[in-house]
Amino acid sequence: MSRKTVVWVSIAVCAAAAAVAVAAGSRISIYVNGMPLRAEAIVRDGATYLPVRAVAEALGVAVRYDARTHAIYVRSERTKVNAEAALPRSGEAPSPTASPSAIEAARALAAKLSALASRVVAGINYRDYGVAVADIHEAWRRLGKQPGATAVPAYAALQAAMGEYDFAHEVWDYYFASGGRNDVLPASSPYDSRLIDEYGVKPKDVSYIGWKKEDLRIHLPTALTAIWARAHIHVEAAAQQLAAR
Repeated sequence: MSRKTVVWVSIAVCAAAAAVAVAAGSRISIYVNGMPLRAEAIVRDGATYLPVRAVAEALGVAVRYDARTHAIYVRSERTKVNAEAALPRSGEAPSPTASPSAIEAARALAAKLSALASRVVAGINYRDYGVAVADIHEAWRRLGKQPGATAVPAYAALQAAMGEYDFAHEVWDYYFASGGRNDVLPASSPYDSRLIDEYGVKPKDVSYIGWKKEDLRIHLPTALTAIWARAHIHVEAAAQQLAAR
């Protein structure tokens, strides 16, 4: 990172919150899950800033800096949608039927998923896709707070659609993080067998860009399209189920 490039990143750690007044220039120790971090925070203009890479890696979160765009990408594991998000909280009795608020939240989530399905068909870039996926996760969390969320008829289809969009994001993340080029996944890709066996993606001969003749690599746009196509099936199923309510 060049000395002229300054990137501020705010990380919210939802464990316990405490307001602390710290004078500028003070040395601030950082503890992650009770363990001291070999890095310090800084105070500037009344705000406390944390070193993003040190904190992210201590939390087991992937972080990548893009020198071309001067952007930092921080990503937690999201490949499996948390099925417990919509389960009753401790002390609450399970709701046998979906509440009106759960139906409304499910419809809002379905609308966001449908909008994303249209966007990926029309064409979407990596950054905007990440923002859209984060948005549907927020809608999923809102659904999970409603009584009887798991009783919503479209619940399983919504969860399946989100899982597909998450998987596409994971594959796309890997492409950039592993130094992928020319829209093909590197030979070390851990996704090849799944993409071939589950999604019917065919490897593409990309020897023309310098690899060996026998090298077959997965074409990234083809892989994403296959994943999104399956997501769209679940989105349509959810819409139909909700329309019948």
